[in-house]
Amino acid sequence: MDDGGRDMRKCIQVIVTNLVCEFHQARTGSRFGSRRPPGGHKPYHPWPLGDRSLTKLSPLPELFLISILSLSAFGQSPFDEKEEAFLFTARAFGDDYFEAIQFYDDEDVLTSISFDPYARTAVYRLPANLSEAAFVRVTLDSRGREEEEMVAIADLKEIESRAFLVFVSRRDRERNLPYTVYVADESPGEFEGGYLRFLNLAGPPILARIGPETVSLGYGFGGDRRFDLENIEEVPFEFAVRASNAWKIVYSTGFRAHPEVGTLAILKPPRTLDSMEIQVELSQRRYYFDPPAPAEEASSE
Repeated sequence: MDDGGRDMRKCIQVIVTNLVCEFHQARTGSRFGSRRPPGGHKPYHPWPLGDRSLTKLSPLPELFLISILSLSAFGQSPFDEKEEAFLFTARAFGDDYFEAIQFYDDEDVLTSISFDPYARTAVYRLPANLSEAAFVRVTLDSRGREEEEMVAIADLKEIESRAFLVFVSRRDRERNLPYTVYVADESPGEFEGGYLRFLNLAGPPILARIGPETVSLGYGFGGDRRFDLENIEEVPFEFAVRASNAWKIVYSTGFRAHPEVGTLAILKPPRTLDSMEIQVELSQRRYYFDPPAPAEEASSE
């Protein structure tokens, strides 16, 4: 929220506070503030409401009014929908523990990412409409005071609402930061059933063969393919690297696209230094669960 928005909220808070106080004083004044005059006569009420005076009213309307006004000024209205957040999952690769990496979530709370060496993280939330996400690590300065050290930035431009972030222990030379973050768009419609996406972490340029098609894969994400959901069948799935003056196949299997979720193929370096056989990790899983659409009302006969 900008300064103008904060000033406006402060003004509304003052107005609502005064209104609530005056309303409460009117009730308590009519109930407790009037003194019974000598002779035992009933006190004079400034509002000629008779039996319908505020002393006869249930406190529930007042409490409801105070609650609504207070929520409107000091918090989110119960009738307003919460602004949608930007969602992401993450993984980390490389010779690093990736410990204590944090970010500010959609509620401006410093949140730690819990990486798993074999799977994606849980789904995290960022403020909506960000062009980039900053990740920090809290350290101590020379005086023992905490300070935030920037360790990575993820570029979220042109990504609508969901992303897969891959942290690599490879220095971001453009920003001079310890980690590079590769980003894949997983917004609705961008990575659905029938999709195949590559993440090349194996290093050298790799030639991929998917059925009759061949594509060159650089480092990072790329080479997305979409299969016809009406005609999904197993196709050849091979990868080759340049060795001397020829291409050498370093991985070969069959592949069948999933009709309901996208497939991510992560290409990893060989297990040993003297081998050229790359590792390929395939994952077909749903990570984001949208709320069910409201049931249509049954038509009356």
